[in-house]
Amino acid sequence: MITKLIEYWQKLKAKALWFIKDWSEVWAFIPAAILFVYAADILRLKDETAGGYDIGYMAKFILALVFMLAVSASVWLGIRYNHPTVFKYGDTGFDDDWKNLTAWQRMRIYLLVPAVLFSLFVALIMVL
Repeated sequence: MITKLIEYWQKLKAKALWFIKDWSEVWAFIPAAILFVYAADILRLKDETAGGYDIGYMAKFILALVFMLAVSASVWLGIRYNHPTVFKYGDTGFDDDWKNLTAWQRMRIYLLVPAVLFSLFVALIMVL
């Protein structure tokens, strides 16, 4: 009886680890949902009169972060299902190509990607 429970636990753990490893793009939905649910409480820690889901200046940051996380996860899921070849390249082939880049090419990518993401985040805040 105990050995069957241990075997079941190991199978369950293996499936959970596979899901975490293989579906890593889905994990952005979890912090987005938690931030959205607790946005009012987070805002009221700073300002007691803040509305939970109004578009005050403090709520813009939280809602923009929720939006960025949700869109990021949705885009990765869209790439996974609509363009599986591109998704597989991103999972496996990109590592080999990354090793072949020169130092200045890597530095440009390191600087460009966060700059683009930050500018999109600022644009979202400005739109809200």
